[in-house]
Amino acid sequence: MLLSAQARGWSLFYMEQQDLYQHMGEARARMRPLKVFNDPECWFELGDELDEPLAHLNVILMRIDLHLIMNSYTAPICWSKQRPRVA
Repeated sequence: MLLSAQARGWSLFYMEQQDLYQHMGEARARMRPLKVFNDPECWFELGDELDEPLAHLNVILMRIDLHLIMNSYTAPICWSKQRPRVA
């Protein structure tokens, strides 16, 4: 999926749950640009960290580890405060 998105010219970013936060009611994240390669020995490269509003992203894919859900409320709080943008 990442290789296909990159091939279509989409920008990819990597973030983890602890990178999500709110500032003055805005959902934000510390994220790193991501490049992916079709090479099992070296399949990704991360760029320098950026701090951006989640509203600047078109799509957010989130892997969910069920054993971690009960231990964290950060993501649901951030998502609930994010207002959808209407084009």
